[in-house]
Amino acid sequence: MFGKAFVKSRQGMKTIRNALPIGLARLIFGGFGLVFLGAVEAFAYDPWQIGFSEPASAIARQQLWFDNFLLWIIIPIAVFCYVMIFIIIARFGAKRNPTPSKTTHNTPLEIAWTVVPVLILLVIAVPSFRVLSDQLLVPDGKRAFNEAILPEPSLTIEVTGNSWFWSYDYRAEGLSYSHDSFVVLGEELEAKRVANPGVDYPRLLAVDEEMIVPVNETVRLLVTADPEGVIHSWFVPQLGVKIDAVPGRFNETWINAEREGIFYGACTELCGRDHSRMPVAVRVVSRDVFEREVLERGGTIASVSAPTVDTAASLRDGDGLGERSASVRPVAVSDPIVSQ
Repeated sequence: MFGKAFVKSRQGMKTIRNALPIGLARLIFGGFGLVFLGAVEAFAYDPWQIGFSEPASAIARQQLWFDNFLLWIIIPIAVFCYVMIFIIIARFGAKRNPTPSKTTHNTPLEIAWTVVPVLILLVIAVPSFRVLSDQLLVPDGKRAFNEAILPEPSLTIEVTGNSWFWSYDYRAEGLSYSHDSFVVLGEELEAKRVANPGVDYPRLLAVDEEMIVPVNETVRLLVTADPEGVIHSWFVPQLGVKIDAVPGRFNETWINAEREGIFYGACTELCGRDHSRMPVAVRVVSRDVFEREVLERGGTIASVSAPTVDTAASLRDGDGLGERSASVRPVAVSDPIVSQ
């Protein structure tokens, strides 16, 4: 036991040494909030982990790049502000400067402290708008996302937030499958760990049935909430997706996982009593495993070939993202989405 603990401690110290520069920068210049963001919101449950979890999609890598890009802007601003504060304390205190200046205006200074922040915001705005738009524009097989050309969707999943669990309805040509996803705790969680010893099932993040998607395929998500319920938010940081689930409305986004595994998230909108027990778990597998598990779980697949959908079919009425194509009719909750 002591030997295992010693090995784990050495691994932990090595991880700390690798992540210490970024961690200290976030702690000193970004405050405890950014460290908490990296450790909790990114669901980084590895021992001694400080930074974000490793991205598993092109859009998640783009978000990580933007986070690191902001550090190069935030750190100089923070250093400048701290230096100015120390200079003011040292040179203009009551003892060293008993007769304060009565100057009320300094035109060059006022212009500088107005123009410089505007320029900084413009530098931040350009890449931030691109990151935001990429989360909402479903790939069409032509547009590049973080220098990667992603295929158009092969599957559409309707994600519904309930009180307090998620429901998933899979839609594709020849495919019919739906299931609910509940958190597992206590004896149920231990039984799941015993049945799958090689899989990590963290407490308050593990569910009875993960949302299952094929690797390296674009999956369109139509996210909504129970019409009689409240607002939820579907968040999986390693896949680079976070979008609100609003009753009576569809919000559209997408995922394209680059590697297999289970990626965890949670509802990030305060939604009531069991908000803390409403995790999201996405299991990414090969296409063959995906089709086999759909059949094993009671779904049906009419054809083994990869299904296709019309990427122009968008539910964007009233969301401020653009007009619906004139050739696309509204899609009811029960309608299958098939190729046009």
